[in-house]
Formats: sequence, C-alpha cells, structure tokens
Amino acid sequence: MHSTGLEIIRPNGRRSLGQYAINWCETFLVHGEGDLFGEPYKLLDWHKDFLMQWYEVDPEGHRWWYEEAIVGAESGASKTEFFAALAVFELCAARGWDGAPAEFHRKSHIITMAAASYEQAGELFRQAQIMCGGTEDAPVSTPLSGRFIVQESVIKYADGASGRIQRVAAKAATAEGGKESLLLGDELHEWQGRLARVWTVRAKSLTKRRTNPGRTIGMSTAGLGRGSMPPADDDPLLWRERGRGLLEQSNPNSRFLLSWVEPPDEIIHHRGDEEYLRNALLGMRAPDQTWSVEHRLKEILTGKMPWLEALRYYFNKYIALTVESWLNEMPGAWEECWTEDHAPPDGDEVVVGVDMALKFDSAAI
Repeated sequence: MHSTGLEIIRPNGRRSLGQYAINWCETFLVHGEGDLFGEPYKLLDWHKDFLMQWYEVDPEGHRWWYEEAIVGAESGASKTEFFAALAVFELCAARGWDGAPAEFHRKSHIITMAAASYEQAGELFRQAQIMCGGTEDAPVSTPLSGRFIVQESVIKYADGASGRIQRVAAKAATAEGGKESLLLGDELHEWQGRLARVWTVRAKSLTKRRTNPGRTIGMSTAGLGRGSMPPADDDPLLWRERGRGLLEQSNPNSRFLLSWVEPPDEIIHHRGDEEYLRNALLGMRAPDQTWSVEHRLKEILTGKMPWLEALRYYFNKYIALTVESWLNEMPGAWEECWTEDHAPPDGDEVVVGVDMALKFDSAAI
C-alpha cells in the first residue's frame, strides 16, 4: 500500500481514509466494559484491516466504495466493542471534528444499533455510552466527555445538532426503511423469521437511496443450520448474507464487503488432532490477544467445550443443525459415525434410508 499522508492507496488502486479512523479511535476512545475498562482504546490488527477496507473511497466521487458489510468472527474476538467504537467515531467525524476529512461529513448522521432483542442491542450500546462519557447517573471521564448527552437508549450531540446513535430491538422494529445513515446489526444468526425480513428490507432501503445513501454492517458468529449454495430465499438470514458475499468476492466492482474468518471444512475430521486444532486456532481473528490458544485447545481436547459448540464459537464454522435438531442433544454423535474406511466389503448388502427433514438435519439409517 502506498501512503499519501492520511490517505493510503490500496492494492486495488482505491484510496482509503482508514488510517485517519485508526488514529482517531486510538486517540479519543477508551475501552468499555471488561478488563480494560477506561484504558486508552487499542485496535486489534483485524480491526485495522477492516477500517482500511470500509473507508475506501469511490474513485468517481466523495462517497464510500462499500455500501454493506458482513463480518464473521469467533467468540471473544472483540466484535461488539469494535463496532461501538466505529459508531462513535462516525458520529464525531460527521461533524468534521478533530480535522475529519470531508468524506466523513454528514448533515445529520443517525446510527442505529440493532439486535434481535433489546437486551442484546444493549451490549453494543453500553460500550458506546462509556466511550462517550457515560450517563448522568454513571459518568466516565473520557476524552469525549461533554460532547454528548448520553441517555438510556440514545446518544445525542450536547449542542443540539441533528444526529444520534440509537438503540433498537429488531423484534420491536418495522420493516419500513428508517432514517438512519448507518445500520449496525449484532449477532445476525439470531435474526430469524420476521426479524430477518426487518433486516433485509431496512438494509436495502438504506443502501439504495439515490442521494446520500446509507450503509449497513452485520456482525455475528456462525449460526446453526447450513443452507444451500447459492443461498435460497428461505435460508437463514446470516447464511444468505454470507453466501451472497462469497459469490460477489470475485467481482471487482462489488460494493459488498465480506470479512469472514473460518478454517477449511476439513476441520470436521480433525477432532482430537492437537496440532491441527492449534494451527486452526492461530488462524482466527484474535489468538492470544483477547483469548488464549492453549486454554481453548485444552477445553476442546478434554471435552469441556463440546465439539459442535467449539466449531461454532471457537472456529466460526457453520454446522448442519438447527436449534430444534435432535442431534443437539447428542453432541458429536454424527461425527463419531465417520471412519477412515468408508466403503463396506465387496458383496455386502447395503440398505440406506433417508429422512428428508425440513431443518437440514437429515439422518441416514
């Protein structure tokens, strides 16, 4: 990458203002809830990589290249706090504060933090509250103290200017397009049924505006229940979005940013393989940064973390089960049926019955 001050020329030829966002976050933000509470905020390497991509500029105008993003990461990779930091950064940069380049300016920047439930949305929103100085009842001394009025479900500019960060629950939201200019969806694997339609309709209405379009970011760990590929309309929301991103990766003109990390599918056959699993853990987002490789490896090898749960939460892998599947009650039962010698002896009579279940948990008998 070639640097021109705060601008970085990316390998694809587009300029990025991600370095400005990186510098700003590490200057003006503090860590939220957790072991580092109140300490100066430090971005992880994967956070920086995402910001460099997310703030690539369209060569033909003062608009961002990417309109939407899906981010997948293992549990404990600091997704929630990072996207709270991104929201607070954008709310400040929209005003041109601290020398923010013109591309960040917006007359009225409305940022919606949404999750399947109001409580889950609170996980994301509370981090932003702390970064902005805390509420009146629980103030926190930060570099941004005094710039905002921080309330239970909204963060507003203290000087009354238009713009805010707001917290909503998808189950209470409508599918009508909102006025937000940035929509953040947390744990998309939980957005099922009507909630999936709320995301789809609001996201599309946001990014397809003719003037000053908004943007969306969905983040999650992998969900239960693999769908089809290419994704079908009735597949789970996160599977559809991830699949769409995979299909668009080869298109240099795509405005969809898929930022997803997981090991190869062959990992399913390496249960108990210490060396393989250690290397797979080292290839995730935040090994030995926010979580310990050796600790997670030990939990997997001793069975403290059931294999299917480890695949989802430690390796961000989709598993071919749904929440209602009977296989959830017998972790590892299906994988234990696999052997090195797949083929029966010549001449043996083989009978196979298949239950074509609706939940993608078909059982061979």
